[in-house]
Amino acid sequence: MDLKDKIDPMIDEVRHQAMRKLEENGKKDELKRMLRNRLNENQFDEKVAELCKNYMKDKNIETLTVDEILRNVTPEAHRIVPDSVKRELLTAIKGLITGDQQ
Repeated sequence: MDLKDKIDPMIDEVRHQAMRKLEENGKKDELKRMLRNRLNENQFDEKVAELCKNYMKDKNIETLTVDEILRNVTPEAHRIVPDSVKRELLTAIKGLITGDQQ
């Protein structure tokens, strides 16, 4: 068993505990609203729609599936989330989990 095999389950457990704590204290929805607002401020939906249009441009619409579009557009959509939004969300999550809310 290599180091990655040992670390991945630990990361999953920490992620699970963090999600449980956020759900228990009712902050998960607050974080989702904050994220949605920040993404809206950055025209994220419009940018993702443009990614979808560009992907579909040269495809056969008759055989194209939503799953195929999602599979191909999601990685790029993740990349175009502004770093400032990622940092703000991470800071908010850390603060809620540790009790150091700003």
